Amino acid sequence: MDLNKTKIERRAASCLKAFKKSVSNKNETLFFPSRYYNQLMNFIKSYDNNEIKIELINNNADMDAFDGNSGTTISGGGNRYIIRINIQDDSKRQKFTLAHEFGHIALKHLKSTKQDRLNKIQTNGEIKGKLVYEKQANIFAASFLMPKEDFIKLAKKMDYNIARIASHLGLSKSAVRTRMLTIL
Repeated sequence: MDLNKTKIERRAASCLKAFKKSVSNKNETLFFPSRYYNQLMNFIKSYDNNEIKIELINNNADMDAFDGNSGTTISGGGNRYIIRINIQDDSKRQKFTLAHEFGHIALKHLKSTKQDRLNKIQTNGEIKGKLVYEKQANIFAASFLMPKEDFIKLAKKMDYNIARIASHLGLSKSAVRTRMLTIL
């Protein structure tokens, strides 16, 4: 699936709209899903008629499956998925990882065919497809957790102080800095 940044941001906005409807206190002036972690997990579990199991992995034996990553998504066939999150990471990282892994499902990365993946191989033989999907999932996660218009308003309100914004959102300074650089 070939998605540009605009299409990814639209998909994230669509998911955000559906999530916002599911949250009880939706009358906030500025709405950020990262402030509703438990509700976000419940929303993801049943997103778009999928069966999504979220596993929080803590022991070292299970961590080998991560290959140094903070999470992974496994297709169980059909509309069944397992998202695994490394809970040895801090909670700020876990939130972004959950949204990133959710992005793989929402962007239908796991439904791509073998031929789609092969088409992403560069002429020099370096596999590019996985990196493309990872970048797309990062764009999705940032757009979903830090919606552009609300993020801009919050950034102005907090004098563009990355540490204050990150603290308010419960996200890492790195994620906030990257989002700020891409939209401001």
